[in-house]
Amino acid sequence: MIKPLPRHELKKLYNSFPRKRIAAGALFLNRKGELLLVKPCYRPFWSIPGGVAEKDESPFEACQRECKEEINIRPKKLRLLCLDYKNTFDIKPESMQLIFYGGRLSIKQISRIKADRREITGHKFVSLNRVYKTLGGKHSDLAKRIKYCFLAIKNKKVYYLENGNLK
Repeated sequence: MIKPLPRHELKKLYNSFPRKRIAAGALFLNRKGELLLVKPCYRPFWSIPGGVAEKDESPFEACQRECKEEINIRPKKLRLLCLDYKNTFDIKPESMQLIFYGGRLSIKQISRIKADRREITGHKFVSLNRVYKTLGGKHSDLAKRIKYCFLAIKNKKVYYLENGNLK
């Protein structure tokens, strides 16, 4: 019979496992069906509200917190649309990227949007036929995810991707 490891040995074992970065973002639409995009100060292309989860913070909680910090909206209801596993590439370590659906924003909610001016310098709503260009082209990582997110909304599904490709 195998004897279970003592608690301190289990902790040591668990601490030896690799860590993955987790990031979560949200899709918000206006009444016209245009997508809310934000302009991060640290990259050339637009993005969606969201960011990296902190230690012991769930992706759902990270998405809520980041949306509140970046655009002054704290979504209460979020529905998972896609999860994208990203391999290590260049200087970026492997990660899990989740995108949730935050729904259609009311005129009142839209009027409360304020870019935080530290990470986010602005925001705008973009029609679906201009989304991919604004995100850096249809081959950008986020554009690939967004494509599947709109399918997920339409088909009421969740999609699993690896490096932007459906698995």
